[in-house]
Amino acid sequence: MASVTLKISALDGARGGFPVTLTEPGQPDLPDVLPAAAFGGAPDLVNTVLETEGKDRPTVDWPALGLKLFDLLIPAGPLRDRYQTWGAGSTLYLDIEPDDLARVPWELARSTAPEQRLALNVALSRLHKSGAAPGTSSPWPFRILILIGCAKSSRCLSMRNSHSSCGSNAQGPN
Repeated sequence: MASVTLKISALDGARGGFPVTLTEPGQPDLPDVLPAAAFGGAPDLVNTVLETEGKDRPTVDWPALGLKLFDLLIPAGPLRDRYQTWGAGSTLYLDIEPDDLARVPWELARSTAPEQRLALNVALSRLHKSGAAPGTSSPWPFRILILIGCAKSSRCLSMRNSHSSCGSNAQGPN
């Protein structure tokens, strides 16, 4: 079980890409460069995810988009080799400095070995600088579902009496 941080720094023209450092306890830091040319389509990936209307979503090749994201984030070579050593229960923290790359929906990345979403292989989290998290707009609806329950043998919560502490928009059961 590993707790790994992948830091992607600002574009370094002299190195031809985005410097990255993979930090993993018990391992030496692994520096690498994600080639800038490979990220030419990153804005298109963001637009595909954020701007595809609901009725058009079935026409998007989501598995191919996920594979492209995985190849961008963890390209073949030293980064991919290290990724393949992580076990179940590992956590990958993304620390992404360039705003354009921070907008990319890395959570959709789909690995080839094993073939499933990266976020299902390892816990995937983003690190944000202190202050407000970056804002994004999306035509997708934002919904929150909160379920509160109790076992028959335990004392149930009284939502009607406790919802006022949550704010004026909270509603208890009718």
